[in-house]
Amino acid sequence: MTTKEWMENFLVKEPPYKEIDLTPKSLYHIGLINTLVLTHYCEKCQQLRTFKSNLRPFEDINNCHIVRFHNLIPGYSDEQWEKEYNNVFLIEFTCQHDCGEAHYITLQIANSRIQKIGEFPTFAKEEVNTKLFRYKSLISEFYPELTKAVSAYSQNMGVASFVYLRRILEHLIEGKYKQYGGTAEESKFIDKLHVVEKYEKVIPDDFNEIKNQIYSVLSKGVHEYEESECLTLVPAVKYIIESILDEELLKREKAKKTQEAKKIIQEKLHARDKKHD
Repeated sequence: MTTKEWMENFLVKEPPYKEIDLTPKSLYHIGLINTLVLTHYCEKCQQLRTFKSNLRPFEDINNCHIVRFHNLIPGYSDEQWEKEYNNVFLIEFTCQHDCGEAHYITLQIANSRIQKIGEFPTFAKEEVNTKLFRYKSLISEFYPELTKAVSAYSQNMGVASFVYLRRILEHLIEGKYKQYGGTAEESKFIDKLHVVEKYEKVIPDDFNEIKNQIYSVLSKGVHEYEESECLTLVPAVKYIIESILDEELLKREKAKKTQEAKKIIQEKLHARDKKHD
C-alpha cells in the first residue's frame, strides 16, 4: 500500500481524534502526496461521487524537511524533526461532477502522530448516507439506534456506541424469538438465540466461532470495558451486526423474488387452463 492509499484509507475509515503513530519516513512521504481522491456521498448529486483534494495538501511538511535536509538547521536529526513537527492541515475536497459541492477534513500532525480533528460532512453523516440507509426499512424502529451508535463512535464515545449496538442486537433476536413462540423460560440472550436458530440462521456462518461471545462482549463493553477498549471493538461489533442485517435483506429479497416467480408461473398456467376450457 502506498502512502497515498494509506492516507485515503485513514481519511475515510478512521473516526475523529484517533491518533496514529508516524515514523520520520512516513511523515516525509506524506509531504510528497500530490493529491487525494475519496468516494463520498454528494448531497447535490444525491449519490456517491468522486471527490478530489486541492494540490499538494501537505506541502508544508516537505518544505520543512527540505530546510532540515539542506543543513539550514545543523545537527537536526530525522527523529527530532518528526517529534517537533506540529501543524494543522485543512484539506478541501471537491466533487468531480461539476456540482460545486465541497467537503473538508482537518488534520493535525504533532508529536509523531496524526489525527482527524474536524470534518464536514461529519464521519457519522457520511456513513449513514453511504452504508446504513439500506437498513432503515428493516429495523425502522431501531434505525435511530444504529445512527446514534455511529455518531457516538465518531465523537470518541465507545461505551455509548456499545449501548446502542447492544439494543439493536437484542431487538433483532427478541423479535424473532417472539415470532417462533418463545416463552419466559429463556431469559438470557444466548438461550433466546439458540431457540431462534432452531428455525433459521441468524448469525452468519463466518462468525460461528465467536457466536456465543458476541452479546457477552457487548455487555462487558457497557459495564466493564474502558472507553479505549470499546473504541477498538466498535468497528468489529458493528460489522457483525451489519452482516446480520445484510443476511436479513437477502432473505427478504429472496422471498420477494420467489413469490414473484410463483405468481408469474401460476398466472400463466391459469390463463392456459382457462383457454382450454
